[in-house]
Amino acid sequence: MSELTGFQIDDPLIIYNAVDIALTKPQERNLQRPIIWLSGVFHNNDDHILCPALRAIEILANDLKEDRPLLKIAGYFDKDAQRSVWYPDVKRKINELELRGICSWVGTYQPLYLNDLMNDVSLALHLKSMDPCPNAVLERMALGVGHIYASSGGTPELI
Repeated sequence: MSELTGFQIDDPLIIYNAVDIALTKPQERNLQRPIIWLSGVFHNNDDHILCPALRAIEILANDLKEDRPLLKIAGYFDKDAQRSVWYPDVKRKINELELRGICSWVGTYQPLYLNDLMNDVSLALHLKSMDPCPNAVLERMALGVGHIYASSGGTPELI
């Protein structure tokens, strides 16, 4: 048992993911209006992660004519996801929201560019279910970005 943490090495609560703090130092961020949400898409996630974010932004854009939040989407869909039944509808919705100016697809990113990606982000959405230890949450928290998250997997312990 470690005197510093009180946990045993094999304790399942210990989270082993790491974030390079040399690359993700909290910095002065531009948090002007509008509020910008960030949603991630990774590999072959199905539509249960992105659809709620798209729907929330659409509802807020309709209800809040001024000072409405914007949505940035980072990541990518792999070839399996692009062949999925739900993909055309999700892609069409993203395109529609981009045309309305309330959503932008920023694509993939490398940890080296995380500070630039997060510079204007007010709030990150992490809606993946049962994610045991999401590095994306650790990276964003290292930059001081708040989260809305699914209360499952290892995310609640991280937050």
